[in-house]
Amino acid sequence: MRKRAAAASEIVPKLRERLLTRSAIEWERILVDTVPCSIVRPVEDLFDHPQVMAEGIMSTIPHEVLGSYRGVAKPISFGRTPSPEPFCAPLYGQDTERLRQG
Repeated sequence: MRKRAAAASEIVPKLRERLLTRSAIEWERILVDTVPCSIVRPVEDLFDHPQVMAEGIMSTIPHEVLGSYRGVAKPISFGRTPSPEPFCAPLYGQDTERLRQG
């Protein structure tokens, strides 16, 4: 690490020049098995990312007004406790009367 830091002025320009020869996605595909790396993606890409899909993190959630939308199904998992089924937030005022009645 110290040797790399000491030679940074020589190494960094060469590295930048080499990295410009391919897109970030290409480099990720090339390096992902040997170098921990990932490109910065827009949040929209999260929904269809292979890892997110493999983990079952996103789900289609039914909604009374919208029909359905894609959202977080289970933000965390517990080893012995099943996660609740995904659900949407209540509509504005949906629970007002029930809460008033206590």
